Amino acid sequence: MSVDRSISLRIVTDRVQFSDLFIDFVANLTDDSTFEMTSIAKDDNDLMEGIVFSDFGKLKEALDYRQSKKYYTYVTIYSESIAEAIFIGAEKLNGTHDTPSYFQLEISPGIGERTPYNDRSTDYGFYLNWIIPRLTELDCYILEVHCEDGW
Repeated sequence: MSVDRSISLRIVTDRVQFSDLFIDFVANLTDDSTFEMTSIAKDDNDLMEGIVFSDFGKLKEALDYRQSKKYYTYVTIYSESIAEAIFIGAEKLNGTHDTPSYFQLEISPGIGERTPYNDRSTDYGFYLNWIIPRLTELDCYILEVHCEDGW
C-alpha cells in the first residue's frame, strides 16, 4: 500500500510570478548535473503530460504563460544529491494582503523521509526544516502549513 504525502502552505510574497518564486527557491539546491525539472507544456490544459525543461528560461516562459491563463502550475524537481523527486504545485490566490502575491503551494515528497519508529509515517520535520527557512530567506510570509499522509 502506498502513502500520499503532501505539505500545503499558504504564503504571501513580493514575487508576482510563481516562476520567480520557484527559481529562487531551488537556486543552489544542488550543484550536481543530474538536476532535472519537469512540468507541463505551456499550452497543455487537458493532457497534463510532463516534459523535461533543460533550463530555467524555458521553464519560466511556460510557467508564466500558464499562470496568466489561470492554468494549474507545477514543477517536479529531481536530483541525485537529494535522492528524491519533489513535486511543487502552485495556485495564485486572490487576497486582501498588501503584498502583490498570495500563493497556495503544494509540495509532495517522492520517496518520503520516514519517522524512526513508524516506517509508514512521513517525517515532516525533515522537510519543513528545509522548506520554511528557505521561504523565510526569500522574504515570504507563511500564513498556514498543513501536512498530511494519506493511505
